[in-house]
Amino acid sequence: DISETAKDFKDSIVHDFHDQKKEWLNSFDFVYSNSLDQSYNPQKALSTWIDQVKKNGFVKAVRGPNGGYKLALKAENIIMSDVIEVIEGKIEAKGCSHKNVSCTGISGKCLNHDLWDELGKQIDLFLSHISLKDILEGNILGRSRAPIIAENCDKMTIN
Repeated sequence: DISETAKDFKDSIVHDFHDQKKEWLNSFDFVYSNSLDQSYNPQKALSTWIDQVKKNGFVKAVRGPNGGYKLALKAENIIMSDVIEVIEGKIEAKGCSHKNVSCTGISGKCLNHDLWDELGKQIDLFLSHISLKDILEGNILGRSRAPIIAENCDKMTIN
């Protein structure tokens, strides 16, 4: 049952997701539906949805009696920064509202611009050293490290 107002929402598509559209294969970052419970063939609907989501090399379809969807890479080769970038886009901790002109809307950067920009880079750096295997095995705690300040030096290094 599709609401009469379903088409009124931006970026909404009203379609029977049991039917595959070739132009939609591997095209979307996510598929949202609240209609799986009303599907006449849930397995077919889920299969169609998965085929439409961008896999970016992380997932592969396997046909046959033991088929389904499996990881295309080993868990240790699936890096969280890559996964998050595919799903959410590049991480940016700063919330500058006038990105094309300037942070302030007039000229130049806001006072905290560099702070938040660097935080975003640190998050990306941290996530680039975390694999799916690390998460599955619970090997995350203890990964954060404070910068080490070398003696007689005014620059920080990260070991």
